[in-house]
Amino acid sequence: MQNFEHNSEYPKLSSGVYWAASIIFYGWGEEIGWRGVALPYLQTDQTTLAATVQLNLFWTLWHLPLFRFTPGLSQMGIAEVLGWYFSLLTEAILFTWLINSTHGSIFIAAIFHGTVDIAFVSPTSLMTKTVLGALIALWGIAVLCMMKPHFLFHVGKLVIVPETNTVRTED
Repeated sequence: MQNFEHNSEYPKLSSGVYWAASIIFYGWGEEIGWRGVALPYLQTDQTTLAATVQLNLFWTLWHLPLFRFTPGLSQMGIAEVLGWYFSLLTEAILFTWLINSTHGSIFIAAIFHGTVDIAFVSPTSLMTKTVLGALIALWGIAVLCMMKPHFLFHVGKLVIVPETNTVRTED
């Protein structure tokens, strides 16, 4: 049986507190910055896909210190690191789609982010993590194919430009 209730970082937290902390600190904490502030700004002068790819480069750099401290990541070879990067890119596409499909709400993205983190740091088998990563990647690819590369949102989506608080329609 797979265990998504605990991890080695916080072994003494109850499962409810652990899940809430993961969603609040990892999910909400990161998504406020990445998709709440940076993504709308990046989307103001480039396509949504280009903004997502650019944001993903910074998001990847943000996670690089994990390779020094996380046993599973620190033991990866080059092929596995490339797979990890591709997984982050497809996750970034999903996050962009979730944010833009909900008119900028980071709530659902925060829950998704926290839940994905729980799945990947829990004491589950490597096979379970690999399958979950592959499913997320396939979902990201499907969203990209269905929503088209130029935009990952519904046509006519309103975008709020952060500095001016102006609203424009993006077709």
